[in-house]
Amino acid sequence: MRKYLLLALLLAGLPAQAHLLKVFAYAEGAQIEGNAYFAGGGKAGGAHIQIFAGDDRLLAEPAPDAEGNFRYTARERIDHRIVANTGDGHRAEWTITAEQLPPTLPAPGGAANVASMPAAEKSAGVPATTADDSVTNVTADEIEARVARAVAAQLRPLREELQRHDEQVRLRDVLGGIGYILGLAGLVLWWRSRGKRP
Repeated sequence: MRKYLLLALLLAGLPAQAHLLKVFAYAEGAQIEGNAYFAGGGKAGGAHIQIFAGDDRLLAEPAPDAEGNFRYTARERIDHRIVANTGDGHRAEWTITAEQLPPTLPAPGGAANVASMPAAEKSAGVPATTADDSVTNVTADEIEARVARAVAAQLRPLREELQRHDEQVRLRDVLGGIGYILGLAGLVLWWRSRGKRP
């Protein structure tokens, strides 16, 4: 009887794993974009999103769209902890560290962290040649911001794909383990039934 109870408990845990809430976010310059979804692939458009600072200060509560996408513009170069909650026991977190945000954002004290910038970034501007060969002043910060946006745009699909693949592998491992347990339990029951025959 104990074995059947254990088997029932294992099977009861399956739906909870299939509907596990997840949240993914990335920083593109000062813009933080993310997505709340369920491990099975469903969208969590009704999730409640909260963004906290490292000291647990509530920074914002962006409303996700029907696909679970949300965005927030960082105003300080601090850790941002993103919490998604569906209100029925499903909760997920993701952290954007201060290092992922541009150094031009103000530090927690209020000023931009100029001391930690490389010398090239502290310079007022560098001449750049545009397509029509005219010279324009473009600051090193603007160049860095453009490069960061381009790199983030290229990396975002890869990071999302890796995150989803990791979750699919975990779910597959759980289902495979339950399958092995059921198979072994069936073999044991079959072996015992053979021994009871006259």
